[in-house]
Amino acid sequence: DLAGSGDKAPAELAMGIASKLGKQLEKKKTQKQIASVLQGANKGSVMGMAMMAGVPMEEGTAERLVRVANMVTEKRLAMGVKWSKRFIKVMKVVRRVLKLLTEW
Repeated sequence: DLAGSGDKAPAELAMGIASKLGKQLEKKKTQKQIASVLQGANKGSVMGMAMMAGVPMEEGTAERLVRVANMVTEKRLAMGVKWSKRFIKVMKVVRRVLKLLTEW
């Protein structure tokens, strides 16, 4: 039983994946590709992907999602990555401080 064994492997695996994803998202080429895909989204494609995933979606919801997706730009993605990295650093510091306080 992994949950009760204290095994950190799943958490470490998740952190490794998140780290690699973060590094990939920092690349300008990746940001450009993501922005291009999102700016090209339309109601039909969003509803089709939702249907393939087995998630029922109303047209109004798809339209709102498309409006948000179409507003994504390379610049906004870069800003999001930048702020996410800052947030993660702050959370790591908070985690360390809390750990020290509980041990002290």
